[in-house]
Amino acid sequence: MEKITIEVSESVANTWNALEEKKKKEINELVSKIISTSERTKNADYWERLREIRKNAEERGLTEDILNQILNED
Repeated sequence: MEKITIEVSESVANTWNALEEKKKKEINELVSKIISTSERTKNADYWERLREIRKNAEERGLTEDILNQILNED
């Protein structure tokens, strides 16, 4: 597995650093799926796959609201 670096605000970085490893792993998996899906698919297929990923994340308890809370915690 390779590591990549992305630029985020200081508050997002602080939030990330404070997360439990389990949450970091879940977010890493989501980002990996989104990026790999975007490379393999086009427009409609991409958005359908993105909806599937969101549904899977929500079924695991990782909703958009929870992600926003994590990113907005200070």
